Amino acid sequence: MVRFSLARSQLGVHQTPNLFGIGRFSVLTKIVTQIEHLVRTARALLPGLPDQASAILVDAVAETADTRLRHRLRAALASLSDGDPRTARRLLDRAVEYLASRTGS
Repeated sequence: MVRFSLARSQLGVHQTPNLFGIGRFSVLTKIVTQIEHLVRTARALLPGLPDQASAILVDAVAETADTRLRHRLRAALASLSDGDPRTARRLLDRAVEYLASRTGS
């Protein structure tokens, strides 16, 4: 591996820098970042656009494999369908806190 990268650098061929800067784990980080983005976007849209927030939450539930996060998101969706955006916002706040603790960000 070292020889290959040395040979590439000697030829003047440079790899593009990894967007996440952490090598082989970039796909996992990208997925986590995408889910976190969906949850944060839904939380931001919640006060004024609950229908759009619900649609984004449905996408986030479909994307995640984390059962704890899925449970939190489904609870927020249930609160939205019951017409209780305050509770949904509180549940999304907890989901964002959970994501932050999980990813260390």
